[in-house]
Amino acid sequence: MRQRTAAIRKSFPRPERSCPRPQPCRRLAARLVPSCLLVFCLLAGKAPAGAENLAYPIPDAGYSDELPRFFLPALEKIRLMVYPVLGCPALVAAGESLGVVVKRADGGATHDWMLRIATHDPVSQSYTLPVTESTYDGASGCYLLKGTVPAHTPRDTFDCVISSQIAEVSDMQHNAVRIVKTYGESYRFVHLTDVHVGDPRMYVQERRPENRYGAPPLMVERILKELSFLDPEFIVVSGDLVFGGPYSPEYAWAFELLSRFSLPLFLVPGNHDGYASGGGIFRDGLEYWKQMIGPPYYSFNYGDKQHFACINSYDGPASRRDGWYVAVRQWGGALGREQLEWLRQDLLSAGEEGRNSIVVAHHDPRGDVHRFGGETSPADEDGDGYAEALQLPDMFSYQEWNDRESGQAIVNLITDNNAYAAAHPGTGSITHVLMGHVHGDFIDRDGDRGTWWVHTTSAGSAVYSRDDFLGYRVIAVEDGRVASMNRTAPEGVELPPGDNDDGNNQGWDYQSCAGNNIVSTTVRGPNDGTSAVVTQEIANYSDVAVAGVLKFYVPLIEGLDGWTGSCGYVVSGGTIREIARGGDESEGNCLVVYVETGVAPGERKRVTVQPAESGR
Repeated sequence: MRQRTAAIRKSFPRPERSCPRPQPCRRLAARLVPSCLLVFCLLAGKAPAGAENLAYPIPDAGYSDELPRFFLPALEKIRLMVYPVLGCPALVAAGESLGVVVKRADGGATHDWMLRIATHDPVSQSYTLPVTESTYDGASGCYLLKGTVPAHTPRDTFDCVISSQIAEVSDMQHNAVRIVKTYGESYRFVHLTDVHVGDPRMYVQERRPENRYGAPPLMVERILKELSFLDPEFIVVSGDLVFGGPYSPEYAWAFELLSRFSLPLFLVPGNHDGYASGGGIFRDGLEYWKQMIGPPYYSFNYGDKQHFACINSYDGPASRRDGWYVAVRQWGGALGREQLEWLRQDLLSAGEEGRNSIVVAHHDPRGDVHRFGGETSPADEDGDGYAEALQLPDMFSYQEWNDRESGQAIVNLITDNNAYAAAHPGTGSITHVLMGHVHGDFIDRDGDRGTWWVHTTSAGSAVYSRDDFLGYRVIAVEDGRVASMNRTAPEGVELPPGDNDDGNNQGWDYQSCAGNNIVSTTVRGPNDGTSAVVTQEIANYSDVAVAGVLKFYVPLIEGLDGWTGSCGYVVSGGTIREIARGGDESEGNCLVVYVETGVAPGERKRVTVQPAESGR
């Protein structure tokens, strides 16, 4: 590894590794798991002596160990399997290994673990992953299981299931595994933020014409369905999943909504997700998050060039986050020392591996409260841009980041990291910070650090200004680098190089995509595996062309091979990407046909899958 200067080394201490990764396996380890912290012993099939002090694909394998006070046990979603989970899935290429962490303090007595992945679509696909490695860590009470994904597994999002007959236990996590065919260096992912399940504000603000067709409670649901069609590689969600009122129904509602769609969602909490009351005695939103969504911070890699650090920017003790309902004195950002040190080491490792990093957070660590809160903000009592929020009335003033020390530490971390990368070719830098909180589109580039700071509009709450709409941001990566962060302009419209307009996002300067403009319906079917002829209609109400994938569920034609070719089916209005056979181990009598299609602006297109003979 490259040697940094003494000053840089002091800012970025080398992470301690409990199990060193030999150089030949370094890239393999990075590709198979969503963190540079997963040990080589899990992925290379070698268990260290004693198996103590192992690192995990998440910073803290015990994040969900204890149920918070007054938490209804029926709401608990994270029990045995602590990785992968709904809010922190695994990205795995077909034919490669999936690593699973199971929390069970039984001294390593369980030796018959079963590992499966399955979809919860109308025609389910289920694949057994023979457990090729089972390592027990006595220090943490965790099993590290490893299984190989069958090479013919289609690109899709799967639930993950573990079980043991001897121990008589089982567990399942929705949408925990994203299977890709290969790790492409050119792909799309989506930035979604400020979903705000349970937020009453969306009822009182008039929606823009871009958000057509649908009552406010259905907006997020329709956006998720729209993203299912767009089929991005994955989705990063930067906080404010719920509103922060009664957490039990809000988190239950959010979990049910997210698990209904087969989408790979990397989630981190925002301030609305983490409010506490009575110093955490009566409630603590972050504890709900840990029991139902996943770890509050972690990281993952994609391909050979990209790294994502997903942080909890509403960190700190419950006393800092204390309030009732949404009446909380400090609702800006802060990062505790433990997480800050983890972030230093995580970004250091990624940079030394030559990966560019994207940070996903809810708040902007630069503070800059005056940009979004006006010329004066009572919450900023010393005028430095950070909202100290020391007085109770400060809760009514805009807050971006509360703790100046941690905010500036993050900024300095990015500055030092990128300065070193600029002087040492081949070292990765921190290229983007993706954020929410503002409910509007703001993008600016820090020329000194070479970092893009990207705020994306809300997906389900009141928006910042009259020219914002509810939506999401599609980010295109080409050759391992972000190529675009805005929706594509209509033909003949030239996009400006950047957004330096404090008046927000007039025109086409890096706007998000407005949600609820791509509507798919089944017009002939039903689309559940019982009808051999299925037609879906896709309507594009936006003013730009879109492309995506539709799934068709049809019967297996008797006597035809269920693996190769078109399996006796033809498609009109699109092209077949791949076909998978449903059932356990692909032995069912139904097929899942993945059809790629494009839709022009304002177009309604019908896509039909039917047997070849009936199509003649």
